[in-house]
Amino acid sequence: MLVSQEYMKMFNFSGFRIDAALRCFLTYVLLSPDQMVLSDCVPLALFSQRYHKCNPCLFNSEDEILSLVCSLLALDLKLHAGSAGYVYSRDLLKKLYSSLKRNPLRDFAYIQVENGERCSGYGNSILRPNPRMMPDSDSQVEYKKGWVMRKCVVDKGGKKVPFGRRTWRMFYAILKGTILYLQKDEGNAKSGAYITYRNAIGLHHSFAERAVDYTKKQHVFKLQTYTYAEYLFQTSDPNEVASWIHAINFIAACFSAPKPIVVDESISNWSLFGRPTMSTTMSTKLSMTDQLKAHGDRVMEIERLLEAHRDHPPCRNCKPNLLLEFAEKEVNLLYELKRYKKYVEMLQDKVDEYASEEENMCESAYVYSVPTIASPGGRSGQSDRLSYCAAIDNCMSADIA
Repeated sequence: MLVSQEYMKMFNFSGFRIDAALRCFLTYVLLSPDQMVLSDCVPLALFSQRYHKCNPCLFNSEDEILSLVCSLLALDLKLHAGSAGYVYSRDLLKKLYSSLKRNPLRDFAYIQVENGERCSGYGNSILRPNPRMMPDSDSQVEYKKGWVMRKCVVDKGGKKVPFGRRTWRMFYAILKGTILYLQKDEGNAKSGAYITYRNAIGLHHSFAERAVDYTKKQHVFKLQTYTYAEYLFQTSDPNEVASWIHAINFIAACFSAPKPIVVDESISNWSLFGRPTMSTTMSTKLSMTDQLKAHGDRVMEIERLLEAHRDHPPCRNCKPNLLLEFAEKEVNLLYELKRYKKYVEMLQDKVDEYASEEENMCESAYVYSVPTIASPGGRSGQSDRLSYCAAIDNCMSADIA
């Protein structure tokens, strides 16, 4: 079982909808038709465990994921080759049905061949994603949606927006992956007609909080992005404000690629100071535990920089612009400290929650002992998944005997 768990750590399903993750997983693991609808199938249980760990906020438990996976496989088999009581939203089921009907999870050619000939033609593997490729919006996980009012206060680069453009506009907001899509009406959102680059806000390295300094309207929260743009969003009630803030900050904490703070550490030359440069990488390659550690290290780094900054203030007789830069640097460091502390807080809560669930499931853990299998590196995906399936079958046969 330890070997199989290490094998599953090579898959990174973060930000993938469950059908897209399952389609990639099955390029390495071959299931027989009898295993496609069995809830006690070991590979499916391992997949459910890994998917829940990569996307802990999407489903309540691994059993819920396993039930949906078995239903998807049964539907896939029915559509292309001739549930357990959980209730899923009608919108999600319709999208999954349409996705499976257009593109099957697996190639069903091997089902019609009794001798089990190998099939080919699989797509790219999730194990080696291309960081320059933007994920398709249709395969991204949808975290939250609803009507909001938006007001742009600060433009990209920290430049204030002219008063003539500071108007409130209504949008139907859809939070998918690390992108906040803003649509003019709900109809376009339901039809999947997303405008990728227009009225879309990247949320990696972003930070959302209540707009306590804005008193003209109620139920308003503030969003600051990695480009130092700033937006105000108004919702219908305080619960919606808290829900949007939690969703945005959690996604930013999970998927923002760690990068050292680019701040001039020179004490004497204040004129070199500029705002920290954020990473343009949208998704991290770290697990949630490693991501938590990276954010914790960043908190300690910023605290060290802030302490050194305050220990060496400029002299009173220096030029006014040096005093201004000193104050701006402190404001930016305090903002970064607050942002990363929020990231650590949200990830720590989720890691503790996941650890508690893992301890409760120890007694019902699988007892299968899977022999050593080859890594996908340097071999074809088809041979790897055949080796993986053969290892599990041999193990199960030995246990039955």
